Amino acid sequence: MNFKESSMRVCARSLENTKGMAILDVGLLTGFKPVLADLEEMVTNKRVDSFEHGKRSVVFYLQKIPTDADVCVEFRLKQEFSVGKLQSASVKAYAYYDPDISCTKFYSPDRSSALLKIECDDANEGQSDVCRCLEGGCPPQDIKEMFTKENGEVMKTPICRENFRTHACEKAEFVWLGTALSESHKDGFITIKFFISNVLKPGIESEEDLLNNTRIIKARENCESFEMKRGSQYIIMSMDAKYKEKDRFGDEQYVYMIDSESVVISTESTNANIKKQMGKNRVKISPEKAPCNFDKLVTWFVHEFSDESRRCFT
Repeated sequence: MNFKESSMRVCARSLENTKGMAILDVGLLTGFKPVLADLEEMVTNKRVDSFEHGKRSVVFYLQKIPTDADVCVEFRLKQEFSVGKLQSASVKAYAYYDPDISCTKFYSPDRSSALLKIECDDANEGQSDVCRCLEGGCPPQDIKEMFTKENGEVMKTPICRENFRTHACEKAEFVWLGTALSESHKDGFITIKFFISNVLKPGIESEEDLLNNTRIIKARENCESFEMKRGSQYIIMSMDAKYKEKDRFGDEQYVYMIDSESVVISTESTNANIKKQMGKNRVKISPEKAPCNFDKLVTWFVHEFSDESRRCFT
């Protein structure tokens, strides 16, 4: 691999017939950025409909990913800075309107580069769980559409509420409301110290153990869909911790992983949007007939699940 400039080619073929737009999310190796002219040329030549370029990935929007031929994107990469050990990045292909239909693969420059600083083939106790979680990918990017739309159409409020409740009750093992206190980066992970102010659904740990306490959550460093700002409030839905780490006092504490099965929602923007909406003159519509509003949906969810008797009816 040339560490000044290199070329990247990614191809995908669908195993299922899907309708609507497809997404190819190409993660970037640390220190590299794409040549913008190459991305723009693919739009001009109609190889892709459009693209979005972030710090950690390039997202390509395609009309579809066919079942009978490969669809490929190819562009050059320029190295902005070098790092001691290049870690792996991911490529994910999925149906825009049905993110469950997806495939994620990890890549690295060559076999001589360490994929991760944790040696997964000879992991210490607990680290094997970290390695398994690395294959779990990243949380969904468009949470708003995930909970408010079906087949591209905005659902009615009662359906949204029921779907939100079902997800929290059946697809998540715990749900917390809390605040991100600090952030650090190490060994390919983002580590967040999270203060839990409301236990909306307890999991492996009891509500008494969690409430008004902090827990460690981790996500892959190359997950562009995961971002927590210090001091901001979030809802976290995810699966229970599988291992423990010792804190600075030598006490063991569960570590919670954020992956493709997790949902992270910022309540800061939700509260701000509701205040803006309240300042506008609007015709009042009953919730049963009103189209789903994501910000109001999140507010309803926190209120509903703050009462243990109204959480999950099973």
